[in-house]
Amino acid sequence: MSKTAKPPITLLNWNIVEFEAGSAIFVGLRRTPPNFVMQHAAEDGWFRLDCSFRNSTVIEHFDPSSGIGHTQSGRRYVLLGKPSDTTGLIRKSVETIFKNEKFKYRYKFDDEIF
Repeated sequence: MSKTAKPPITLLNWNIVEFEAGSAIFVGLRRTPPNFVMQHAAEDGWFRLDCSFRNSTVIEHFDPSSGIGHTQSGRRYVLLGKPSDTTGLIRKSVETIFKNEKFKYRYKFDDEIF
């Protein structure tokens, strides 16, 4: 990898969001480094998350058989397993961030894999 190359992003839970205008992006959860654990407020107190939400720039190429894709920014994404959102964080984040846009998920979420 050259010094200017961007490191790949690995998504553990993921899907692809397709916008009405025809573009699509990767959305999903990625592990955070051990020293960067996010906290989330829950009704019964705080709990720690070892992952964070990530959305990409526009997808340039995606190979569903390998789970590898590249985006407009030049970043490589590695999508593990089947599309899933076992925590609900992906859907909640997408609905919040893109609340004023028309979109759909390319794949049905497979929440039973974990």
